[in-house]
Amino acid sequence: MPLAQLKTITVYIPIKGDTSKLDPSFEVGRSGYQHSDLQAIYDFCPDLKPIYEILLKEKEVGHMGDYAAVCNMAITYESYIPGDGSNPTAGNKNQPSLVKSLKFTTFAEERVLDASIERFAKHVINAHPWEHPVIEIYSGVKTLNPPF
Repeated sequence: MPLAQLKTITVYIPIKGDTSKLDPSFEVGRSGYQHSDLQAIYDFCPDLKPIYEILLKEKEVGHMGDYAAVCNMAITYESYIPGDGSNPTAGNKNQPSLVKSLKFTTFAEERVLDASIERFAKHVINAHPWEHPVIEIYSGVKTLNPPF
């Protein structure tokens, strides 16, 4: 089975609501989803909506072969200590902070130019509520059985 290389772009987005409202019967892998499924995520993570809408408009980022807006999401936690010169959205200066975040990862084929990735990242930064959004970009990530 051939390996293909991808770039991954991961953005951490603050969770502001109750994640227990997610439908536990959500059927993973079903074909299509209801608007209410995505709305349930927007309810506890409203800052996802403008970022997801950026992905929907993309012509290169988020594309793998014939698939568009390819992404995955997971609930995670982040820890940090805001310094004296910071303006934290959550937590207090010089105090350890722990926040619940949505880890939003999308992909780009390795051939996609860094300039396209940087453009996407700039749009995300402009839509993100944090003073310093955490955006990870990795190149050379290998995948099996690629759709392209």
